[in-house]
Amino acid sequence: MRERSSGLCEICGLARADTMHHRLTRKYGPWDPTNIVHLCGDGTRGCHGRITNTRNEYYDRGWLIRTWDQRTPAEIPFLHHAWGSVYLDALGDYHHREPEGTTMTDLNIVLHLIEHAERWQIKDKRFTYLSCNGLGMTLTLPHGEVGLFHQWVRELGGRTIVARRDLNHPGQLEASGTLVSGNRVSVLVELDRRLLIDAKMLGRVELTRVEQMARELNPETVPA
Repeated sequence: MRERSSGLCEICGLARADTMHHRLTRKYGPWDPTNIVHLCGDGTRGCHGRITNTRNEYYDRGWLIRTWDQRTPAEIPFLHHAWGSVYLDALGDYHHREPEGTTMTDLNIVLHLIEHAERWQIKDKRFTYLSCNGLGMTLTLPHGEVGLFHQWVRELGGRTIVARRDLNHPGQLEASGTLVSGNRVSVLVELDRRLLIDAKMLGRVELTRVEQMARELNPETVPA
């Protein structure tokens, strides 16, 4: 679950995840990634504390599961701060249930990216890694290219940007949202963790903060 959450609360995405929460109470539910989510706070504070107040809306969002529900936790969607309504699998990953006959594992994903780049005049087409799964695409950009990151994410629909700076990993900016085509994408760029510390960027950040950093690091990539 820690790898799945990248250390951020899976409900709010704003704070460090500190505790494990059983959607279906541990007396009835399994101890596996379909039932456990990584949250901020504890039994009285943060998101973990908030959802102990068992409101109907928390069941509707899959943050809690009723003991009499005949479905398994794997069959009950969870409302994630960035990916929306997703299913949790036993391997510790998120998935959207795609309509039968559709796929996000074909070469059309390249066309979706090209369409977005041309629509928003992204001339620098460099990237280091491209993958796709049931959630959509993940585009990893060259190290330190915050300006290029800004170009890709500024026009994403439903955009969410998160900064991470774990002690044992490089700094990272990640944005999720939808392309012109409507397909979901996650855009990543790694950078020196010290830059994020100096900028006091952690958790969810606004596009203006990213633009400010891009102007400092890659001024030639940001329009005046």
